[in-house]
Amino acid sequence: MIHTEHSSFIHAIFLLLLFLCIVIAGTIFKLMAGVIVPVVIAVLLAFVLEPVIRKLNTIVKIPWLLAEIIVLMALVVLISVLANMFVSGITAIVNLYPKYEERFTKIYATLALQFHLPFDNELSLFSNLWSSLGVRTAIQNTAISISGNLISFSKNAVMVLFFVFFLLAEARSMKRKLQNPVFQKGNTNIEIAIKDIMKQVTHYITIKAFVSLLTGFLVFLGCAIAGLQFPIIWGLLAFILNFIPNFGSIISGLLTTLFAVVQFYPSWERTVFIIILMIGMNISIGYVVEPKWEGKGLGLSPFFIIVSLSLWGWLWGFAGLVLAVPMTVIMKIVCENIPPLRPFAVLMGSE
Repeated sequence: MIHTEHSSFIHAIFLLLLFLCIVIAGTIFKLMAGVIVPVVIAVLLAFVLEPVIRKLNTIVKIPWLLAEIIVLMALVVLISVLANMFVSGITAIVNLYPKYEERFTKIYATLALQFHLPFDNELSLFSNLWSSLGVRTAIQNTAISISGNLISFSKNAVMVLFFVFFLLAEARSMKRKLQNPVFQKGNTNIEIAIKDIMKQVTHYITIKAFVSLLTGFLVFLGCAIAGLQFPIIWGLLAFILNFIPNFGSIISGLLTTLFAVVQFYPSWERTVFIIILMIGMNISIGYVVEPKWEGKGLGLSPFFIIVSLSLWGWLWGFAGLVLAVPMTVIMKIVCENIPPLRPFAVLMGSE
């Protein structure tokens, strides 16, 4: 009886200390976001690139450091090309804005007539929307937020690349480090647990990155076939937002469909094609392909997905929304490999 009460007391103390640690960690993450976010991105990127470098090293027999430089240079070139195409597309959209506004005004006039919304032919599109929906402020805030994120990304990109370089350079010595006697004391399973965590995290991040890349490519291809302007933008948007489960694909689909409506109006055939493409692709990839590749053990509860999006979004803004699910999956994997925390992993799982 006394032993049972003592165990319950220790368990309660453990949960209290765990809660305090989570609160303290959250505070640190919030206050030091400018430093921690680039490190987190670098770690996740290293998980994706490490298998590629390892194959170049073992199969093609390229020295590790040279393989690392080749992969990172290829990544820099790819990001530079995509960024230039994205900026060019945004610039083109801004230059063609009067044309889109005129067409959008016709669409809004039709909707205003049907739903008895205020409309003045003498005012611009956004002046009309402002009088009924208050859209101007929202668009201005969104533009400012996107600009801030792009500037922040540019400043952190070089730092992230340095972090990735040194992380990958030390990846070879990780096995020797795990064999250090420090990891053998008290619990001989520590080395196995750490290896298992790294293996599962690498598996998840690699699958998620590949699925997002596949999604972006299919959106780009479908938009190009349909004749939608700036397909590279909609592909990049789908690639980035695919890291935000459920909500990301919905936002990407709505924005792409909205632009299709504006471009193809009053014709609806190609707009319907875009709608079917976005819905069919997101259902097939998001609910069939991705879960099959990831495996049953990496699924998250929908409730925890919403909680993680809210929490990480509050901590790190847009970067937090993109990193929310990878970070939560990593936490789930860690909990699965630490016996006292396995109940939390079960609660976080889909089933």
